[in-house]
Amino acid sequence: MSYRLDLVNRTGMFKNYANWYSSYELDEVHNNISYRISSVIASFEKIKILEDECIKQFTLFEKDTGISKKSKMINFKSPSLYEIFINTSYIILSIRIIQNSILNIISKEESKRGNKISLPNSMNDFTKKIHKFSLNSTIKEHINTYWNSNGRLLKDYRDIDEHHNFLVDKVYIDNFNDKNLIILLPDNPNVKSYRKYKFDKKINALEFLLKEFLEIEILLNSISKLYDYPEGDFHYKFYIYDNNPNNMEIIYEKNNDTLMNMESFMKNSKVKQQNIIVKPEEVNMNKFSFIKYPKFFNDKESFYKIFKVT
Repeated sequence: MSYRLDLVNRTGMFKNYANWYSSYELDEVHNNISYRISSVIASFEKIKILEDECIKQFTLFEKDTGISKKSKMINFKSPSLYEIFINTSYIILSIRIIQNSILNIISKEESKRGNKISLPNSMNDFTKKIHKFSLNSTIKEHINTYWNSNGRLLKDYRDIDEHHNFLVDKVYIDNFNDKNLIILLPDNPNVKSYRKYKFDKKINALEFLLKEFLEIEILLNSISKLYDYPEGDFHYKFYIYDNNPNNMEIIYEKNNDTLMNMESFMKNSKVKQQNIIVKPEEVNMNKFSFIKYPKFFNDKESFYKIFKVT
């Protein structure tokens, strides 16, 4: 599986956690966390592209629509919006998985340092009986603060999305402010019933999810620092899986805007490895739609302006 850790490195995020991850080679839980981090970044990048498509689809009919030009908020649906819904659900799920996985890697780290401890699989269960666990008080404080201020609400939204009903459906075009797309989350996710949802607080789904992602980054980096992991980058690792010597993994080589193949194969009864780079002039990268580098996350001024991050 390609984790696209290059995307994470290029955002400058999760710098302390990168070294924690690197110290546990081939650990399934750390691999899952890093995969979720990189895929959330890719999902946000994709959402920004799809948002622009939604506005373009709206403007195609703006001239001839019978809806009054004075209408500030217009209920809106479109083909590109459906794909935003898919990515939104995935982001919620992935952050929730990271939440719970943090407890698992803490248990591993504590055991490595001589403190044999078994923590619950759920952050929700952990915080309910947090005083019972023999764990650094600062780590417990970080987790408890995160959970009470951010984490629990994300869990409630995930529970709706996974167990009860579709979560994101209330969408507007803000016809006055540069035609912004606004996706709302319910004020009362604990009711678990779509017909009982209220939207008085106007909770912007994408603003909320970005804030949640930034908060989980702060939590992971803070715990990494307490375990004395300095800042670093995620390092790409090429593995041979399932005892099959024939492996091909193609990655994006940003410096030259081209593709590189990292492969292994059997030759003269031995496993060989080699890297092959396609010459930039021999490939048209515009033919490929994958996220090549995080434009949105790297445009910090726009990043903070769009999502009102303080």
